[in-house]
Amino acid sequence: MATNTVGLAIEQVCLCCKETTKGTAVYPTAAAELVIGAGVIDINQQPTYTNSEEIANSLDILDRFQDQVGAGTFSIPTYIRPSGIAGTAPMADVLYESLMGIGTNTGGTSEAYSQATTKPSFTLWLLKGHTLFFGTGACVDTGAFSFTNKGACMATFSGGFMQMGWAGTCSAASATANGTGTGYTVDDAENYATGDTTIHVDIGEGSCLAGDTVTFVGDTTVYFVTTGWTENGDNDLVIASPGLTKALNDGVAMTITGNRLITVVDGQKFTAGGRVRIADANNSKAGYTISSVSGNVLSMSEAVTCANAAVIAGYLDETLTAVSSPLESKNTTISFDAVTTALKALSLTISSPAVYQVDEITTSGYPEDYVEDTRDISGSIDLLFRENDMGLFYDGLNGVSVATVIAIGTVAGSICTIGLPQTKLEVPNIVTDKPTVSLTSNLTAIGSTGEDSATITFT
Repeated sequence: MATNTVGLAIEQVCLCCKETTKGTAVYPTAAAELVIGAGVIDINQQPTYTNSEEIANSLDILDRFQDQVGAGTFSIPTYIRPSGIAGTAPMADVLYESLMGIGTNTGGTSEAYSQATTKPSFTLWLLKGHTLFFGTGACVDTGAFSFTNKGACMATFSGGFMQMGWAGTCSAASATANGTGTGYTVDDAENYATGDTTIHVDIGEGSCLAGDTVTFVGDTTVYFVTTGWTENGDNDLVIASPGLTKALNDGVAMTITGNRLITVVDGQKFTAGGRVRIADANNSKAGYTISSVSGNVLSMSEAVTCANAAVIAGYLDETLTAVSSPLESKNTTISFDAVTTALKALSLTISSPAVYQVDEITTSGYPEDYVEDTRDISGSIDLLFRENDMGLFYDGLNGVSVATVIAIGTVAGSICTIGLPQTKLEVPNIVTDKPTVSLTSNLTAIGSTGEDSATITFT
């Protein structure tokens, strides 16, 4: 049954999955990939257009052309949320690694994120109300951290991605039907080799339709039919590339196991790569994968059963739960050269740009790579002006480097430490706010030998 419901802001589920190959989607399979948004999570990608410059004796613009699509953008506000078990990754593990470059696990002790000249990509999955959005080839540009004596510690990750897709909510226009064929066997005295896509069959009765899935005795592979038949007797079966995964002998029996085509009321609600549920069926929480969309016909990667008018909707496992609890901001301490300083507020931004190569002409029509660019790690501290804080003026004036350590939490398994081994503090700004005087000082973290300007460690 067709619906047209309004998306609700509270209906938000986000999972982030590290990719093996940039831009190749990876679907979530574990609770560790769940990221709870501490606010609204955004994902967007809009193409740009160029107006026609043809002169046609009119003041109107008579045409416009879509440009190659640029990189998408995302923003994920979260709380810093350790696992509660030392040596186990925190929530948003993939985001920390994508920001820094390397994630290193020391069993039973720590999960540490250090810097590298290359950074891994991930697939961002975001269920927004009635629609599942996803962005492939995502990489974190910026991690923004803020600490006060109120609430939980914030970490907001933002960046870009290569290509956005979606799977909305619609209904099937008809039931999925597969061929009725039975009794068919391979018919060729010379047999068939690995990679063959056309197989002659005979003896059987009934149809085999495009979209059907078939198997052969002795071969566990499920093959997708691209060309079938409706008549009894001898017929040529054409299967999808890359063809047979093993040789077939004459006389081997073929079985039709299902069909992978779903006709929906509105195919524009779906793109290739989306994952959906069919009514209440969710493929053991893996979702059913859309391999392509042609008009209102969805070609699935799996054999499916779909009743007429069944709801087809974007799917993520909403039963997953996040690890442990957020860290409270009031438990933040900062030290300069091992001397703890009382703070009013602290903000830190780790900018580590991934520059998407949007100038290349690509076959996909989207950017297909990114390269890492120079980091910029900066922040500011606000503190009451005490007598012993005069050292900040000296350090700022003389360009002294200090080792900065930001620590949150004290219980093993729930401690996060951000280390900035070489921090340059600027001369503080004096702020009078009756009845006290405060200082605001900016800071910049620099490297020593390279890729050593910051670390993030959970212990």
